[in-house]
Amino acid sequence: GDMEQIVELLRQRVEELDRVLMREAMCEQVRREDRDALHVVKQTELKDMKKQYRQLMREAETERQDTRAAKASLIDQHSALKLKYQGLLDRTEELRAQYDAQSCKYDALVVKSVSLMQNLEAKLQAQLPVTMTAHTDGVTPAQIFSDSHSYQRCVA
Repeated sequence: GDMEQIVELLRQRVEELDRVLMREAMCEQVRREDRDALHVVKQTELKDMKKQYRQLMREAETERQDTRAAKASLIDQHSALKLKYQGLLDRTEELRAQYDAQSCKYDALVVKSVSLMQNLEAKLQAQLPVTMTAHTDGVTPAQIFSDSHSYQRCVA
C-alpha cells in the first residue's frame, strides 16, 4: 500500500508540475505575443514618423523653392522699376530742356516785341508834338524780366 500511495503522490506531483509548466509556457507565449504586438506597433509608428518626416521635407523644399521664386520675382520687379525710374528721369530732363528752350524763345519774343514797341513809339514820338511822352519811356528789355539771369541766358 505504501508503494501505491507513493506512486499516487508522485503522479499528483507530476500533474501539478505539468500544470505549472503548462501555465508558465502559456505565460511565456502571452509575453512573446505582447512583445511581438508591441514590436508591430513600434514599427508602424516608425513608418508613420518616417512618412511625416518625408512630407515635412517635401513641404520645406517646396517652401524654399517658392521663396527663391518670390525673391527672383522681386529682383525682376525691382530691376523693371529701376529702368522705368531711369526712363522717367531721362524724360524729365528732356522735358526740362524743352521747357528751357521754349522759355528762351518766349523771353526772346518778349524782348523783340518790347524793342519793336519802343521803336514804334520812338517813330510816333518823332511825329507827335513834344508834350506827349511814351508810356514805356526809359524801360529796357532787361527790366521786363523778373530776374536778369533769365534775360542774360536768353540773350546769350
